[in-house]
Amino acid sequence: MSRFTQAKDRKFPFQEGEAWVDDFFFVCVADPQLGLFHNRDDSITWVEELECLAKTVEHINRLKPTFAIFLGDLTHADVDKDPELQVNQVKDLKDALSEIDEEIPLVFLSGNHDIGEVITENGLKVYKNNFGDDYFTFKVRGVRCVVLNTQAFVDDATKELADDQFKFLEETLSDDDSVVHKLVFGHIPPFLFDKAEKHDLFNLPQEPRNKLVSIAQSAGVTHWFSGHFHRNAVSADGTLASVTSSSCGAQAVTGDESEILGLKGIAKLDIGMDKSGIRIVKVTKDAIEHEYFTLDSVPDTITF
Repeated sequence: MSRFTQAKDRKFPFQEGEAWVDDFFFVCVADPQLGLFHNRDDSITWVEELECLAKTVEHINRLKPTFAIFLGDLTHADVDKDPELQVNQVKDLKDALSEIDEEIPLVFLSGNHDIGEVITENGLKVYKNNFGDDYFTFKVRGVRCVVLNTQAFVDDATKELADDQFKFLEETLSDDDSVVHKLVFGHIPPFLFDKAEKHDLFNLPQEPRNKLVSIAQSAGVTHWFSGHFHRNAVSADGTLASVTSSSCGAQAVTGDESEILGLKGIAKLDIGMDKSGIRIVKVTKDAIEHEYFTLDSVPDTITF
């Protein structure tokens, strides 16, 4: 089985074991999105994104996290509208990530650019062929993790897929009271700054948002990790933290703060080792700590 399609039958197989052993850390990599930075140019290239991804790979290999999780929008091209470009971007992404030590598990989740703003049968099929299941669970070192396909909660045509995930989330979390921590991962944040904020491009609609947050809080989930925003945002509702990581590639530069939840709030895109980055998440028996580092400031080692 390819290391890119490990998620199967709604599970991701971990060799680390399910019981708590000791402190560990993992790496969140959001929105590599090859092709975004030059997506409006006459000739679409992704040289800068690949340079940032190569540096990300270098850091992962040096740090040796328990796993690295890629938070969606792996590439930019639309799988239905521009399939040839999408194939080329996926190939380059996989070539770059193949340089990661094979002992480090790679976990993938789908973003809107991976399966479509409107999910199509073809888009979902292509994604699964490339990266495995679109939602699933895994348990590693005493920590229960659930990965969701958040685009299903945005697209009204995929209500059945959304309902399946509500049920999956509730059943998976309620059946695991013995774990040390419970975490959720999804491309689109449930909320960025406040659970009551209005819905726009960069958060989930309020109805599914409220339901998902309620399920997570009732089950004792403490952190929900997301990407999509191309900026960092950390907030909380009660005991649930919504942790949104900026991209390892193109960054969104905020213009109009009043429109920050949507596209109108973006003044321009930027990219570079001093801007693009990764989030390192440290897990102890009593706490979850996390910090976003630009690619030129990632520490040499992780200490607890």
